[in-house]
Amino acid sequence: MTDRLQERIRRLIDSLATVEVGSVDANGYPNIKRMFNIPTEDYRTYYFSTNVSSMRRAQFAANPKACVYFTKRWDGVQLLGEMDILTDHETKARFWHPGDEKYYPAGLDDPDYCIFRFTARSGRHYHALASQSFDISELAR
Repeated sequence: MTDRLQERIRRLIDSLATVEVGSVDANGYPNIKRMFNIPTEDYRTYYFSTNVSSMRRAQFAANPKACVYFTKRWDGVQLLGEMDILTDHETKARFWHPGDEKYYPAGLDDPDYCIFRFTARSGRHYHALASQSFDISELAR
């Protein structure tokens, strides 16, 4: 992967407020949900906040295989990897924002609040009728 392509992918990922997150249901079908894009530090690990009671959390508990898709117009990056479910206080505090009480009324330690940690293994970039697969080590810092 060229330095120019790496920078293009990083700019796309950094520019989006939301991304599509894919999970697999009990019948083996893909499920997609839009989630807030929390800025990444290394382009290998991504975090998302959600409810413990959510369907997606149950799906990732049963099958951690996941996909995250970043897209703007005809430029897209698909990342494949695994999703972990984190409920420890330190991780939840790291991603807590004022106003999150709207989703988690009991605050930071709301038992229905958790963090997903997605660890990418590989990716694929789509742009201008061309696509290129890559190992995440080519993108990660």
